[in-house]
Amino acid sequence: MSKALYCIPFCILPIAVACSTNVADVPQPNSVEEAQSTTLEPSDSSAMLHRRTADSGSETISLAPEAAHDPQAFGPAPPERTALNPIRDWVYDDGLDSRVALFDSVFWDPRDTVSLRELIAETDLVKGKKVLEIGTGSGLVSLYCLKFGASSVVATDINPLAVMNARYNAQRMGLADRFDVRLVSLDDPGAYSVIDASEKFDLLISNPPWEDAKPERIADFAYYDPGFALLRSMMGGLDEHLHADGKALLAYGCVDGIQHVQKVAKSHDFRTQILDERQLDDMPAVFVPGMLIEVALQNAAEKEGEEE
Repeated sequence: MSKALYCIPFCILPIAVACSTNVADVPQPNSVEEAQSTTLEPSDSSAMLHRRTADSGSETISLAPEAAHDPQAFGPAPPERTALNPIRDWVYDDGLDSRVALFDSVFWDPRDTVSLRELIAETDLVKGKKVLEIGTGSGLVSLYCLKFGASSVVATDINPLAVMNARYNAQRMGLADRFDVRLVSLDDPGAYSVIDASEKFDLLISNPPWEDAKPERIADFAYYDPGFALLRSMMGGLDEHLHADGKALLAYGCVDGIQHVQKVAKSHDFRTQILDERQLDDMPAVFVPGMLIEVALQNAAEKEGEEE
């Protein structure tokens, strides 16, 4: 069983991706049926997301257009799915004490990041910290960081609907003022392609794709990292984008993926530690919940100690 088998991919929809108005006051849906009444309708200069509620009629969220991917790049959308309903479901999360909107084609399996979200909620891991999340999806983990005290979060994703999804959730929860979500181009999918050279963070978090395979659709980028190129990119720029005492926390549920993390990190003289009571040798090839791997930079004294 692979990560791809327990999350159904959905189509990418031809819509703009930048939320431009505050939607924190949009009421939560009272039912899945109500949530599914959300529609996307284009206008001359933007798309307008109309969310219809039983009590208040139609509420409007402006979505300013920005450069995005060709929605046909990974094949046409199935005929039964249109741009009229980007929200496929709502899921209540206890830690956030809020419903989380899930958009079409956006990855969702919270089992992957159980230990990471517990660490964020129960410790001072993110309090007052600048956080970078690579591959934010619905924004779930970033939302935890924001709720539990991060000073700011920058999040990236290659899926335009994930970018819109994360922004939408943050605005509904009143967390958007500290949240910067950026779209990664298919032409330059490196881990830091939308991060300025001068930007540094206290913490990098990611639930990256676990398996070495080629994506066929935009949704597949959540599951497959061909040649572990994203992982190698992430490790390659870690020392440039983390403060000296910073670290990365990666959630993996794949033995091969974790072994690659350890191997690539070692090649960059980074320290790794699996933050899990389970033993990697006892695990099946792919498993949930995922394991949390800490990757930390080594200071000069540590490097000298190893050389001796």
